[in-house]
Amino acid sequence: MMIKSLQQHLDRKRRKIAERIAAAQQSGDSRRQKLIPALRGQMVKEEARIEQRIAELRLKATTKSQDKARFVGNSEGAMTRRRDRCHR
Repeated sequence: MMIKSLQQHLDRKRRKIAERIAAAQQSGDSRRQKLIPALRGQMVKEEARIEQRIAELRLKATTKSQDKARFVGNSEGAMTRRRDRCHR
């Protein structure tokens, strides 16, 4: 859910910056055209930031699923971790 939200946010940011770049290119104003590299840099930085966050969330989800796999039932029906049973 959070990943989808971040992807939508990134899409909106890309669209907004692309519109600003297009407006600067069409304006013909040299000052606005000088902003284009900065806008592209903003887009790259935002993409990297959000993609990093998405990667963190995916890693966290993977870790949680692996933690669930560590739990096993013992003969008494209680749940214990495998490593806890091995170190007794």
